Amino acid sequence: MPVILEKAKKKFSDAKSTTYFKSKESFGDADILVLVDKDIDFNIKEWIIEEFGSKEVVVNGGVYSFEFNELQVDFILTPLRNWETSQVYFSYNDLHNLIGKVAHRFGLKWGFDGLKYTYNSGGKELGVLYVSKNYEQVLSFLGFDVDRYNLGFNNLDEIFDFVISSKYFNPWLFDFEIMNRTNRERDMKRTTYASFVERVAPLKEKTIDSYHYFYSDKKVYLGLIDFHFPGFLKEYRQLEKKEERKIAISELFNGRIVMEQYKLEGKSLGEALNNFKSYFASNDLYEDYILETNNTAEILQKFAQINKLS
Repeated sequence: MPVILEKAKKKFSDAKSTTYFKSKESFGDADILVLVDKDIDFNIKEWIIEEFGSKEVVVNGGVYSFEFNELQVDFILTPLRNWETSQVYFSYNDLHNLIGKVAHRFGLKWGFDGLKYTYNSGGKELGVLYVSKNYEQVLSFLGFDVDRYNLGFNNLDEIFDFVISSKYFNPWLFDFEIMNRTNRERDMKRTTYASFVERVAPLKEKTIDSYHYFYSDKKVYLGLIDFHFPGFLKEYRQLEKKEERKIAISELFNGRIVMEQYKLEGKSLGEALNNFKSYFASNDLYEDYILETNNTAEILQKFAQINKLS
């Protein structure tokens, strides 16, 4: 492992191995975080082949996987903004993936970039709020003992016990059946995750009422999140206002209204709409015009004038 880190630091500002539980005797793989805090002026794949003598390098997003001395190595390219949180999230095997299942029940996502909230409306992602990058605050919010976490873990049993220790633990949170397809296919391939599901299965002998109850409508937790992370609701409201603005604009003027009024469609419709929007110096001024006019007939008249429609 030291050799890999030494070689990585020749090309990157820093490199760190993720933290494993203490009793892990053998390593069939190694996850290495490499810091990317400046422009990359070399071909990473070619450099790995030359430096490590690897015959094959598989690239998946920002992860470069290769073999070195019979060890499977993953170089995880990490920007400075996520350097600290990535060191936490990728440590202790699948621990933080399991912790993330608790965060999900609050409408949050815990990942390598910290704790965040995705604002969705009508099935579309409209914005992301970064709630916290402080892992101790996050663990405390999710009902875990931070002091216990900081002691580290000797084996998988201790990691599993830690997940179960959360005051929000519920053995049904980790069922494959409740995941979306992408997460289900990913987690079913992870032996540690499957072992944890098997470990907590007997705990279902108690009724579900014996565990913490989560509301299906995650908006009920917005106030709780703001209490622990002040300022969250203010940012949430800004996204909400942005969505309300879009809806108000769409109700006053949209492609369907233009189609019905002027029988435009396809390319002609697209060009006319773009021509109308381009009349204004910016998109904000275009939206301000729609909202301030607040009259579809008047807006259509302006639209026709700009596009020279009869």
